[in-house]
Amino acid sequence: GLANTLAWVDGDANLVFAIEAFTDRDTMVRMAESMEPGPTPSPLPNYCPAWVPEGYRKTGERGGFQTRIANYRKEDMELSFTVSLTEEARLADAFELDMTAERVSVLEVNGTEAVFIPGEAGSNRLCWLDINTGVALELTAQEDLETLQRIARQIVQVD
Repeated sequence: GLANTLAWVDGDANLVFAIEAFTDRDTMVRMAESMEPGPTPSPLPNYCPAWVPEGYRKTGERGGFQTRIANYRKEDMELSFTVSLTEEARLADAFELDMTAERVSVLEVNGTEAVFIPGEAGSNRLCWLDINTGVALELTAQEDLETLQRIARQIVQVD
């Protein structure tokens, strides 16, 4: 079956709300009436690489409030830069990593712990956290560790 949707507007706060559920109208109205305002989440800080290897050009960006992915392409090679809000304080938890796996190398990026994971198909990952802003950052590309580190060192936060 199809889910029912109940939507309403709070004109004072300029907010739109919606509930989508497999339940009846009266239950959905009771759910809506029982909602209380919670804390407003922090917006995702805007990060971008100030440098990418020669030949790459940005081909797109997607995402929203919690995650943003910027894609770059050079001939048949791709590079992606992902920024995500996280409440995790540990790298292994934020990226769901097995830090004891033999392929995982622990290193440092911009003064913080990072991990390098070589890809089986040549697409390598470099992951790290910015605990000051609650953001997980990840570069994925068919580039070596040195190149990924160079890109990571030049990630800047912009307004």
